[in-house]
Amino acid sequence: MMLVIQVLQTILNSTESPVWHVSTQINPSFNYLPSILGVHWPQFLTNEHTAKGPDCPLNTRAMQVESIIATDMANHFEYISKVEEISEVLKSEEKRLKSKAYGDHLIIIIKCADISNLLISTKWGIVLSREFNEIAMLTDNMTKGTDIEDVADRRDGPFFPASVEEALRENPSLAKGQLFFINTFADSLFKEVATVFPELTFSAEIVLENKRFWMTI
Repeated sequence: MMLVIQVLQTILNSTESPVWHVSTQINPSFNYLPSILGVHWPQFLTNEHTAKGPDCPLNTRAMQVESIIATDMANHFEYISKVEEISEVLKSEEKRLKSKAYGDHLIIIIKCADISNLLISTKWGIVLSREFNEIAMLTDNMTKGTDIEDVADRRDGPFFPASVEEALRENPSLAKGQLFFINTFADSLFKEVATVFPELTFSAEIVLENKRFWMTI
């Protein structure tokens, strides 16, 4: 069941970026994802585990909500603390076998997946920088009262430079931005996760490899 939830949640999160609405502080995925599940898999939202309440460790609806919250970068450091807690849990055979631990594992893996795009760091960095530029541009135009439909849409292409060199010409601060993200968010998370799940050590090594690469730029 945990594996099914993880795969399903990964797919659903990919269909709509779980971004908080600025004015209402409501995550559209809270409504969007359940609406899909309600049509195609209603048993996911209403079953014997959801009937036991939100504290039930196998409550699939609660897991779905928690996995959305896990992708909110505002909660990033809270989840690093959660990884440390899981590390302590795994040292105890009794605690390790409790269902709640499995639920926490699921959320941490989704958290890692959410920021793992830095593992293809050049393209990801370009997309992220364009996103921030678009937000700044749209905010500026809305402040001035300019029709945002008149703003040029970079998604019309070209999508990605053909090489890292071209990417750096387009965005000279790309390396600095990548290093900031790795140092601030990715490095510590993947290192902690690797201590809990040794099978994922390779991911921490890739983060370190990318960090070394950007330091040479």
